Amino acid sequence: MASDAAHRSIEKQLRKMGKVFGFRDFVDATKQAKCEPVEMAFTDFNDWKSGVSQDALNQLGGKAALHKSDRFGKVLKRL
Repeated sequence: MASDAAHRSIEKQLRKMGKVFGFRDFVDATKQAKCEPVEMAFTDFNDWKSGVSQDALNQLGGKAALHKSDRFGKVLKRL
């Protein structure tokens, strides 16, 4: 797969660099491996939809807690 080759070249660059102290070092290694990293900030996630319907929230009557179990890792659970 193409992703395997990309990961291999990034890991090779990381080994050449020696110690990696921060995310900037990882980005530099990725660029040296001829890959295009996508740098994201927390503001890139403002429009994320939770996927929980308003009806499901209404059925809980405002009492909701996060619980691990569905495919997204979180579902609402009645308290």
